[in-house]
Amino acid sequence: TKFNFDKIGFTNKAGINYKNWYSDKPSKYNRWYHPFNLGDIPTFIKLVDNFDYDEIMSPYADKKDTGGFQFGYHHDTNRWMSFVKDLVLNNTNCNCIKTNVNDCELDESGNIKSIILEDNTKMGADLFIDCTGFHRKLISKMNVEFEDYSDILKCNSAIATHIDTEKQNDAPFYWTTATAMSSGWNWNIPLKDTTGVGYVYSNEFISDEEAEKEFNEYLGIKGDYLKLKWDNKVVKQPWTNNCVAIGLSSGFFEPLEAFGIQSILASTDLLFELLKYQEIDQQAKDHYNNRLFMHTKNHAYFIALHYILNKRNDTDFSKQYRKISTGGIKKYFDYYDKLKFMKDRLDEGLYSYNQ
Repeated sequence: TKFNFDKIGFTNKAGINYKNWYSDKPSKYNRWYHPFNLGDIPTFIKLVDNFDYDEIMSPYADKKDTGGFQFGYHHDTNRWMSFVKDLVLNNTNCNCIKTNVNDCELDESGNIKSIILEDNTKMGADLFIDCTGFHRKLISKMNVEFEDYSDILKCNSAIATHIDTEKQNDAPFYWTTATAMSSGWNWNIPLKDTTGVGYVYSNEFISDEEAEKEFNEYLGIKGDYLKLKWDNKVVKQPWTNNCVAIGLSSGFFEPLEAFGIQSILASTDLLFELLKYQEIDQQAKDHYNNRLFMHTKNHAYFIALHYILNKRNDTDFSKQYRKISTGGIKKYFDYYDKLKFMKDRLDEGLYSYNQ
């Protein structure tokens, strides 16, 4: 299917620019980069430093072969959802019923027999995918257990809004910017017509009102914010009986490195793979749950390392990460210590970590 990038609101994303994570001292080296094209880090550095995106990327524009340069996309969520819905309904036998799921009923073996809609209509099926978000209308009936990562992931709140592109503090359009704040970090995601911004923070170290005040001062405007809360927990067995929890219903922790999107992609890819090629039995469910558990655990550690491996020590939030025991993530310190591209650039100030 050919994408209409303008209609969906896509902009290219060459990577992530982390600002002020190294220390609270102003410096051109007080940042690091997470380019998607790890084999060509100097190109991304040039891109970020000089804003010379057109010169660097124009040879690859509108080509399937990008010469090895990898990039993702920023997109407008509402436009993307509308596009996907139309794509599915126009090209498959799927039907969309606009309603709310109020509850479900179980059979004697604990499987979901049917879901109960807001008009009390019951709908039965062989397999149910719980996409009811934090409400967890289906998976909660399975008496599942949760894995708690709040000991290493402290951010549990966010405020978000959109601002006019010309009002944003940062000019670049081709990467996500993640800027360290007193009690977390803020994102800046440039789109065609607007810019998504938000402040991810820990309410253990700052109140909602204080976070909103700090972010208003950072933006230079008073925002009208969507407010979000989560607990940094994930379901240990997202496929239980005939119910599969995907997305927020399976759990969530802070959006650094886009865990939520990656979780959905990993879950759906694996589920479709199993449904297509394997008889669904307990072994298939165990395989699914084990794979997703390791994916989630790895990502949780990866996010935690962003805080643990920097040297900021100027706020209560940053100080508490200086105290966190490496414990079960010691192997990740060893792994990153061996990554040559990081070690080669430590002296240049392009990457930093706290040994």
